[in-house]
Amino acid sequence: MDLQEKVFLIDLDGTMYRGGQPIAGAKDFIERLIEDNIPFMFVTNNAMRKHQAAAENLNKITGLNVEGKHFYTSVDTLRFILAEDLTSGKLTKETGKAYVIGMDYLKDEVVDAGFELTQNVDQDPCDVVIVGLDQEVTYPQFIEASIAVQRGAAFYLTNPDVQFPSNRGFVPGAGAIGQVITAATRVHPIVCGKPNALIIEGALAKMGYSKDQAVFLGDNLMTDISAAENAGIDSIFIETGVHTRDHLEEFGVMPTLVVENYEALLSTW
Repeated sequence: MDLQEKVFLIDLDGTMYRGGQPIAGAKDFIERLIEDNIPFMFVTNNAMRKHQAAAENLNKITGLNVEGKHFYTSVDTLRFILAEDLTSGKLTKETGKAYVIGMDYLKDEVVDAGFELTQNVDQDPCDVVIVGLDQEVTYPQFIEASIAVQRGAAFYLTNPDVQFPSNRGFVPGAGAIGQVITAATRVHPIVCGKPNALIIEGALAKMGYSKDQAVFLGDNLMTDISAAENAGIDSIFIETGVHTRDHLEEFGVMPTLVVENYEALLSTW
């Protein structure tokens, strides 16, 4: 695999930064891609920030100067899946209402997709429950989402990450919130972000490149590397975040390349 002939799809949490701290060598690596005119896109399961806000956050943490056009999120994939499911009839609009657990970015995109948000599923029954990461989620929200799903609302999850790294250690992710609702309802959600291959296909379509030209760089075997495997593209597993090479057998995935850090990655150039 000639990395200088590839276009890079790159994870954020655990790959570029941990919490509010940059990962050593990440900035230098992106600057090397820019210097060598190698196309790249940050492909993230994070459903809390719009593209430009995600760029500003990355720039603030790392000192980079990237733009919103360099980002593709699990919410982008959600929009695609909702449209496809509505067209195919898999999802029907009877009330036109949605119950959403997530940040304003997610809620705005669901509204833009043609749904009206509801806060009380008894007064306003909904067609769909959509769950993303909400760092201020409450027990009453779990109740509303669980009741709606039990009554037949379609259940979508932006991403299955049960944990992500912070400055203090690992903290619950959107997948953990989704698991609470699954435990209460015994209904598993439609997962939109990594490891769904659609997020990679969407990012590559936005960039204008094919799968054989791409490589995915990420730290999470369950999401990043599994997504690459599901999409049929090369992958680089970097041990800067959630998992280490000791987890390879446990998750049953085989990245194209395993590196300890960015210094090791750049040494392959």
